[in-house]
Amino acid sequence: MDHFLRFINPHVFLGCVQFLQLQTSKENEALLNTRLFEKLKQIGVPQDKIDQIIQQDNLQGKLTSVTELLKLRQRALIEYVQENLWTVEEAYQALIILFDQGEYERATEIVDILYPCIEVTEKLSHLKNGFLWARLNCKLIALFKNTNYATQCIETIKELIKQEDKLKQNFKQRADLLHAGILVCFISDDTNAFLELFSSEHFLEVVHTIAPYLLYYYTIALLINQQFIGNMSLAIIGNNANKSIKSFHLLNYIEEIIVRFQFDNAIKMINHISQEIDQDFIVKSKKEFIINACKLYFFSTYIKIFNGVQIKQFSSYLQLNEENTESWLVNAIRTLNINAKIDGDKIIVQKQDTNAQNTQLLKQLRDLQPKSNMLMSNLQRIIVNK
Repeated sequence: MDHFLRFINPHVFLGCVQFLQLQTSKENEALLNTRLFEKLKQIGVPQDKIDQIIQQDNLQGKLTSVTELLKLRQRALIEYVQENLWTVEEAYQALIILFDQGEYERATEIVDILYPCIEVTEKLSHLKNGFLWARLNCKLIALFKNTNYATQCIETIKELIKQEDKLKQNFKQRADLLHAGILVCFISDDTNAFLELFSSEHFLEVVHTIAPYLLYYYTIALLINQQFIGNMSLAIIGNNANKSIKSFHLLNYIEEIIVRFQFDNAIKMINHISQEIDQDFIVKSKKEFIINACKLYFFSTYIKIFNGVQIKQFSSYLQLNEENTESWLVNAIRTLNINAKIDGDKIIVQKQDTNAQNTQLLKQLRDLQPKSNMLMSNLQRIIVNK
């Protein structure tokens, strides 16, 4: 979480802490209902950060202007804004102050109503990016109360990503998006969306340059979504695991498997990976899926190299009896769609006969030809009769 505090809004950070508390205790009192900066002090946020948050500037005057704006219908509002651009500037400042005071619902109302006006008013284009970030932060706060807001968060992130030319020059902004994306996608159980959003070279460049620890979350997303078959990403991560990042057991595990092929060493790391996950609230709720995905990755790589596995040997790897190990291996074969069979006390990969597949395809094409000819004949007859 120390890493995240560098990049995400302190209020969103507070939401993360609240989420963690609700995950690990039965407290009903919402953390966000109390004074923000007092809670930030309690969780160790630096004083200079807190000073930034509690600064205020004539909020009531700005809110008066905003309240009048929000009474207008959308069409009239757009016309009024285009003639009185200063009112949106005032609203933007009020929005920032409301957010800093923890008035998230009022801040969200301003964002949702005024953003369409900014989209269609060229002279306000300089505020578009700020409003988008405000919208994302508001939705992130809401996300910790209701994961249904995840879709809106992802849509806002996509809108920010569209500003590709600006983002290329702004590593900090891209890093902010990566951190927000991790929060949204992992908390809402949509890790595949995270991979779709951030697999471009521009964002991976940020990971390697200023936030290498995010490889940990990227690796987890790849594993959970079983994107390790025919995907070189994990091999690249394994090769770079110890070059620019603090030691993560999960990344070392990948390195032992895909780079060193030291399966005995790798499997011993599973317990350490489990403990590592327990210490990270973002992924701890997915611990069972992650550990199983790690074992599937181990199995898929092992069986490719050795063209099979001894059930007894894998029983010691999985720390299961032979009956349960056989059941696990059968499920793994189905999950990974591996062509294999059980032969006594081992599972053997069956190599596919490419020629047989081609022969079958040719036969199917020949069977289709008479049907196609018949269809053409019927169509011609219909046309002639007309």
